[in-house]
Amino acid sequence: MKRFFRFSIVGACALAALLASGSCSRKQSAKTAGPKYFADSILAKAEELTEKGYELLDAKDLAGATAKFAEAAKLMPGVLLQEYNAACAYARMGKTDEAFRSLTRLVDGGMDMPEALSEDPDFKPLQDDPRMKGLVERARANFEKGTAPLAAGLPEYTGPADTFTSVASLEAWMKGQNRIRGKHREFWTASQYLSEQAAAAGRYLVDLKALKSGDPSFDYGLERVRTSMRLQSPYSPGWGSVTDLVLREADSYLKGAPAAAGADEANYSAGTALSLKYAKDDARRAEAFKQAETYLSKIADGSEFYPGAQAALVINAYAAPGADKSGFGPALRAVAERFPANERVHRVLSTRLENGAAAVLWPIEIDGTDLEGKRVSLAEYRGKVLLLDFWATWCSPCRAELPGLVKAYGEYHPRGLEILSISLDFPDRLTKAAYRDSVAALGMTWRHMYDEKGWDTELVKRYFVGSIPAPFLVGRDGSIAAWGEDLRGDKLAGSIEKALGTNP
Repeated sequence: MKRFFRFSIVGACALAALLASGSCSRKQSAKTAGPKYFADSILAKAEELTEKGYELLDAKDLAGATAKFAEAAKLMPGVLLQEYNAACAYARMGKTDEAFRSLTRLVDGGMDMPEALSEDPDFKPLQDDPRMKGLVERARANFEKGTAPLAAGLPEYTGPADTFTSVASLEAWMKGQNRIRGKHREFWTASQYLSEQAAAAGRYLVDLKALKSGDPSFDYGLERVRTSMRLQSPYSPGWGSVTDLVLREADSYLKGAPAAAGADEANYSAGTALSLKYAKDDARRAEAFKQAETYLSKIADGSEFYPGAQAALVINAYAAPGADKSGFGPALRAVAERFPANERVHRVLSTRLENGAAAVLWPIEIDGTDLEGKRVSLAEYRGKVLLLDFWATWCSPCRAELPGLVKAYGEYHPRGLEILSISLDFPDRLTKAAYRDSVAALGMTWRHMYDEKGWDTELVKRYFVGSIPAPFLVGRDGSIAAWGEDLRGDKLAGSIEKALGTNP
């Protein structure tokens, strides 16, 4: 079922209802309508109908699929998700004009996820049509318009916070709200989700401030900066007004002349947010990168934020439009070698380069042991084609790739393909013995490494892996032949063929 490119536009009803239950009041006088919340039973039924719709679509039953999407739409009036699903169905079945009619209605209604239009595999047949470019730009404009109110900063509430009696109860409330929003996220637009996140964050902060009133170590201004940074994921393709929100909070905090440690964190947050403000194809990145430098350059050597700042500065310098990228590899390697195993450097490289840091810094030695206790090194694979596969049994996208991997290994292993799977599983969930049984049942008959450390696995740090699956293909000569998306789905076989030398 399609899960990665869902969104919706919905009517009025907001988290304000929850906020009103306490005695806090919001300083801002302007009110905006929020997205609608649905009962769990409605969400579950909509999921079920959508699942059935895609099953019918896989069976080439376009009429049956769109009927299921329409039935799901009736459960959630005003939600455009099913219009999106219909557009996917039409595009997949070659009904180009029908697909564009659905997409136009989506964007007219406020759809604000341009990356969904440009990256969803179902829309691949539409990418060369000039109509798609216009829709992508309009979706981007919708996002900027929808998130513009965030530039005013996190909402502030006045009055006593009498709902919570302890930090623990406040944290429990916040976790519950995160779960509720998480269930609804795929049915909302990106701007609606962010607005709800900000509203909840404002409530959280005012209550936390009251609960921490007697704690001299609590820094309310810095906590606002930290909370603003948590609104958006570093993997998101363009923070837009969330960046402006972070800047507002950081600048406000810095005006108070905080201690050096707090100032470094605020400058790092501002520089990071500016580095992520625009998507890769946006020419405005150049100016944002320059502005980011004014914050990042204020962080002194010796600060815990200095290594991450240096990594961000290097990436920004070479990611700027028109930049000469010939020196990128040496510059990045200098940072990685100067600050080995630094958590912030790892986070910057793994998020900004989307698992591509290893390709830039190659070669990177493996140096570990496999499930049988035997040493593993790149040198032993010289002359063969090696697929390094960072994965985990709990990772659904990883498991979705397994049929293709198993098929590829069966077909290409006799011709020189080797696979080395590096597991990010956890020992409290999966022992080494259970891992052996699991991969055997899945038909993964190749070599495996599993050190039972999850994301703390040494090779994850060394290869700057930030998300999985993370595949890398090493050619016969020891160089990187392909990585990432070129080794997933339908592209896997062609990349292996090319590396083997049978499809130059």
